[in-house]
Amino acid sequence: MGAFVKHHFKKNYILSEENLIKINEIIRSRLKSKNKNIKPEYVIYRNDNFFYTTKNIKEIIKEENTKLQKIKMIHILIDSLNFLNFKLSFDEFDTIIEIEGDDRDFVFLLLTDLKQYLSSEVNILRRLRNEFLSKNWFLIVSLLMLIGLIYSIYGDLKISKDIIEQITKNKNINEKLNFIIRTNRLLRDFPLGLFAIYFLIFPALIFIRTIFRHFFPANIFLFGKEKESFEKMTKLREKILWGIIIAFTISVITGLIVWLITK
Repeated sequence: MGAFVKHHFKKNYILSEENLIKINEIIRSRLKSKNKNIKPEYVIYRNDNFFYTTKNIKEIIKEENTKLQKIKMIHILIDSLNFLNFKLSFDEFDTIIEIEGDDRDFVFLLLTDLKQYLSSEVNILRRLRNEFLSKNWFLIVSLLMLIGLIYSIYGDLKISKDIIEQITKNKNINEKLNFIIRTNRLLRDFPLGLFAIYFLIFPALIFIRTIFRHFFPANIFLFGKEKESFEKMTKLREKILWGIIIAFTISVITGLIVWLITK
């Protein structure tokens, strides 16, 4: 009896040259027990709308992987009418394995080998970053901030019944006029102030989103120029984090010293 399995990895990936070589070795080692002549095919999709198919992973590793020719997706395929249909997809946002074969044990062994390796070495980044950075969640967070801002400011515009009773009972016309003028000014300035604050927050969120994506990338292929830029970014990120830790430590120590002196 045959088997069909499909597995969707919950975490994001960073695929390096070493990872790709290891994946190829795992697949080839399992295929040897069935047919030594079958080799996996690699379909490479790039940013310049170009794609090609190869059975030689050295061609992939030699990719320049620049911004214009950046690798977007890699699909690993085995299409053998005799016993196996296999697809391992590293897409822009997901990693998916699909295996269909006549030999049930072979299918599950191959799936287990790949799942163990990918889960421990490749798909190791939490998906939270993509959910946080996705356009839908970004708009939802912005909308919730706007609603919260409206609610908080609206609270300042509420006029209690006691104040209204005092104003209506007050016979001083000047005080009544001043109250009406102040209320009208608040109601007039409220929308302008609200939208001014919101449109200051929105660019700040976009800036934070861009910085977060730059320093915490996910679903990338570390070949060629991408590998070099990733290593540079990692070193810069470590320096910034250490700088923040040192600055925070110094500020805490300084504050403690000042507190002890002035105690």
